[in-house]
Amino acid sequence: MRHLRYAAVGLGLGVALVPAAAAADTVIDTVSVASPSAGITMSADGTRVYVADYDAGALSVIDTTTDEVRDLPGVVAAYDVAVNLEGTKAYVTASTLDGAVVVVDIARGVPVGEVASGAFPQAVALTPAGDHVWVANFGSGGYRSTLTVVNTKNNKVAAQVTVGEHPTALAFAPDGTQVYVTHADLTGEDTGAVAVVDTESRRTTAVVEVGTWLTGVAVAPDGAQVYVTDATSGTLTVIDTTTNVVTAQVDVGAWPTHVAVTCDGTRAYVTSSAGGTVAVVDTATVTVIDTLAVERPQAIVVAPDGTRAWVTSRASDQVTVLDLTTPVQASVLASGRVNRPYAVHVGPRGTDAVSTLTSGSLPDGLSFDPSTGEITGTPTAAGESVFTLTTTTAGTTTTAGTTTTAGSVVSVDYQIRVDPAPVAQATSPGLERSTAPAFVWVAGLALVATTFLVVARQHA
Repeated sequence: MRHLRYAAVGLGLGVALVPAAAAADTVIDTVSVASPSAGITMSADGTRVYVADYDAGALSVIDTTTDEVRDLPGVVAAYDVAVNLEGTKAYVTASTLDGAVVVVDIARGVPVGEVASGAFPQAVALTPAGDHVWVANFGSGGYRSTLTVVNTKNNKVAAQVTVGEHPTALAFAPDGTQVYVTHADLTGEDTGAVAVVDTESRRTTAVVEVGTWLTGVAVAPDGAQVYVTDATSGTLTVIDTTTNVVTAQVDVGAWPTHVAVTCDGTRAYVTSSAGGTVAVVDTATVTVIDTLAVERPQAIVVAPDGTRAWVTSRASDQVTVLDLTTPVQASVLASGRVNRPYAVHVGPRGTDAVSTLTSGSLPDGLSFDPSTGEITGTPTAAGESVFTLTTTTAGTTTTAGTTTTAGSVVSVDYQIRVDPAPVAQATSPGLERSTAPAFVWVAGLALVATTFLVVARQHA
């Protein structure tokens, strides 16, 4: 029942607040794998994509040049995957009560080892040096939540690290000295957290409390920021790694599950499972500049050159391939209706960024508040309006004792459609009042049930 309540909250906060652009031309291919999938990763040279096929209990290997697929069976409830630097071994979490990390010989296509980890292992990540694999064990009931550290030379457990309850994802700093671990709060008290763990002492050095059900984490290539997704609020949060303080937050979609950052650090891509979108975030201004439609996306990996991305789905056996070089299109915001109050948030929260209306116009009756990023009001006329919001932020850098400030500017085109007011029906004046709530209730129940199934299958 807790999962159902969280799913409902996540949907309620995410659906109306995020741009939903029609960007179908960025989907350039789909590749069939063994089953609906969860985790995904890529080889260091970008020639292979590895997919954890949860339902089929398999690992799929995709050739990124030919789209040919090898399905390697033998991993029950395959949830996440990491691959060594040589591309010879894959480490796949078997997310069961007596969970384990299964070591797969990629060339031979068979499991060659299994290391017991803990209850319901979720994420798995390889240290930058490749000498250890770390596993986040979600835990369940009386089964403790832990991090398992596995030595990749002998496939032996090197340590069990105690962290907060229900770790869901982890990511290493570029130098490997720290690992950032997200946690999910099952109490509903908004006490989700990111633990900062020293990889040498294997002790928690800091805890950043943020959100509720944290689901994904990524570290900027320069190690300066950490990006965290919160499924409950439908947001992406930015944490400064020097101070361990939250610096920004932006709405990205309903029930976000994963985040990936490009190698140059300029873009973050966030999958929103319930929203059916991949949000494109400009990291300089922490602004959603585009959204791409993908059916129930789960996880995403970006190619080293930043030109392509591969997205798994919990709704089908298709891995979607995105072209990331397509120019950003106008983002379509939630539609409004004449004579009904309207409110939507655009741009980042909690930063020094400032957004202004630089071209076009809002629908009659609506206004934009640069200080809050809110578009509010009551539309007075039907139609479509296209306008541009330009976000600027100042970046301060220090080189050889000299401090300089370089501003970043991002312009995004938005579109809002306003529908006519509903036509009153003289013969049955109560019809609209009786049918509309019923439709909304049924549609909402369907969405909640769908999201509940996603979460329940992953954490039950």
